[in-house]
Amino acid sequence: MARRLERMTADGRVAFVASLIAEYLYEGVTAEIAVRCAPGRVHEVALTLAALEETRSVEVATGALDVFVELQAAGHDALLTLVDTVIGRLDGVVDIHSAVVLRLLLTASDWAPYDDEPTEVRRHAVEGTALPEPPVVDELDRRLVELLRLDARMSTTRLARELSVGETTARRRLARLTASHVLHLRLHADPAVLGYPVEARFRLGVPHRELDPAIRLLAREPPCAIWWSRAAGRACSGTPAIATPGTSRSSPPGSSPGSRA
Repeated sequence: MARRLERMTADGRVAFVASLIAEYLYEGVTAEIAVRCAPGRVHEVALTLAALEETRSVEVATGALDVFVELQAAGHDALLTLVDTVIGRLDGVVDIHSAVVLRLLLTASDWAPYDDEPTEVRRHAVEGTALPEPPVVDELDRRLVELLRLDARMSTTRLARELSVGETTARRRLARLTASHVLHLRLHADPAVLGYPVEARFRLGVPHRELDPAIRLLAREPPCAIWWSRAAGRACSGTPAIATPGTSRSSPPGSSPGSRA
């Protein structure tokens, strides 16, 4: 099993990852940017966007919009500058659609289609209840997470040595962050490895009065990997989802399809 895991890690099908979730810490501004590219420029534009410091993910899709980018900016002014003077001026970019994320509801760590019980975050989304207040994260916590980002399998002994603290302190800090929803420390697998070969992004336009019921309904769907509400005209919802054909059982009340990939 260990050899198989090492082989899958080496070829990129799985990876150990660690990160703090800025949305849960109320830090910065997250936005989804959808880009339409000139013919023959999609790959080039996607690689350029992936190299931006503010970029968290890039996806190339079919449909009217070619590239979807998730950005984390320091604030609204920084986001405007990034969209207008950086992305908007890239060679090959024809059109840009942007939407600010209002509320993060599910992340990739909450996608566990084979688990018997949902994660705590998904359970709160299904029930429509608020998550607990996040713990206070200080500079030592951030240094610890940065070390885990470089090597998510680093032992607490080495963490303590790198942080110049006692092993008990390192273990206690790690346990506190792991027990909260602000740290994602997990084995990320290509969905195809787990039997989900099709990844689709879709948007739903939902009347405001139906938004909460729609969120709870979608959160019950195991294939839904990530879900956020966002500012977009009359509706405030959007999600990338991972699913195999035929897994979606129902549509939220009052929903209408948006652009799909």
